[in-house]
Amino acid sequence: MTMQEQLYPLARRAFWGYFFVLLNINFTFNHVFALQFLPNTVGWWLLARVCREGKALRPSLGLLRSFCLVLAVWNVQQFFPTLEGQIPGLISLLVGLVTLYTHFQFLTDLAALADEALPGGEHGHKLRSARTVMVVITTLLYCYDLLFRLPALAVVMLVVGLCAYIYLLVQLWGLSKSLSPAE
Repeated sequence: MTMQEQLYPLARRAFWGYFFVLLNINFTFNHVFALQFLPNTVGWWLLARVCREGKALRPSLGLLRSFCLVLAVWNVQQFFPTLEGQIPGLISLLVGLVTLYTHFQFLTDLAALADEALPGGEHGHKLRSARTVMVVITTLLYCYDLLFRLPALAVVMLVVGLCAYIYLLVQLWGLSKSLSPAE
């Protein structure tokens, strides 16, 4: 089995994992229960599967599996919005740091695998660019309350964040299409 054939299902699953993690659509009922249409927990579980199956190709992916599973369990609380106010800020900060690290390392490993599977291609470079923009924007969104109090800036940051997330999804989809087995 070639590297492309091994990486194709991982890239496809990574796309769907990030699709669920980044796009959060829900209806909240009386600030007590949220009906999730795209639950983040499913996305983190899919990314954990990519890590488990990809550790043979890139051992550092195996180390991320635990973080992805912890984040999958953590995101179950998104179904109960009232819990958010009960969680100590230090724990939320720690989870935010784990999330940023996991995104950064996962996308770095995936970009390195893309470089190995598609030598001379631009997919690795584009994934690293998308990773960097996404991590910077996510960090700024985490720090928004500490640094800024301007509603207009919040809107701009959210729009830029959405564009960064869409760009990342486009790059993951493009990678999976490039790795697609020839019919």
